[in-house]
Amino acid sequence: MIKILVAEDYLFNQIILQRYFKKLDYSFVICNNGSDAIKELKENDFDIVLMDIEMPIMGGIEAVTYIRTVLNTEKKSIPILALTGHHDENYFKELRIIGFNDFILKPIDKDDLVRKIHTNLKIEESNKEIEVTNESENLNAECVINLDYLNEFAQGDKEFITEMIDLFLVHAPNFIENIKTGYAENDWEKLRYNAHKFSPQLAFFGLKAIILNIDMIEDYAVKKLPIEGFDEIINKVETNCNKAIQQLKEITI
Repeated sequence: MIKILVAEDYLFNQIILQRYFKKLDYSFVICNNGSDAIKELKENDFDIVLMDIEMPIMGGIEAVTYIRTVLNTEKKSIPILALTGHHDENYFKELRIIGFNDFILKPIDKDDLVRKIHTNLKIEESNKEIEVTNESENLNAECVINLDYLNEFAQGDKEFITEMIDLFLVHAPNFIENIKTGYAENDWEKLRYNAHKFSPQLAFFGLKAIILNIDMIEDYAVKKLPIEGFDEIINKVETNCNKAIQQLKEITI
């Protein structure tokens, strides 16, 4: 059985990974930050590590640097895959220089997840796949929100769909409020962090138009440069998110 150590602080992604691993019959431990992951790795044996880049207390880059330079010879060579929402080739090159073996893009795709794990563990692909049923339903085909990905992922599990929608309804307003206050207070890190963490969840619900604006906000925060009409961009994100929230509240599972 494959034993996986995960460092990921965002509950939404933790739930997704747990569901995949249980389907695949993988053994796994999930930590909320790099510090806890290092402690877990010191005390137990794992085959591979999935490491988010941005976490509280200790982020992925700091954790991987520690693993590669401080741990004993056997454990410092463990395969480590970055969990990231970035799509830039230069960024991937930097991750490999730091010590990551590979990367998995968010929102996490099950086929990519399995392929990357098997490739880095040098496991030949078997005929065993995650079962896909025909029980998924188009919950609201005319909704601005696209639930195709969620339906496919849930494989007919309506309780899981409800759980993921509830998570969005709880977290989305918090992300929006933090983005607004970060901008108002010129808190670049708060603005960047919340935009970066919000994007994968939006992708899970097919909200591509909002993602474009969120990515622009993150870019603004990283460069610390003014963008013409930035107030309008944030207002647009808030308006569209409120519409998405209302649409999700009206969906009957």
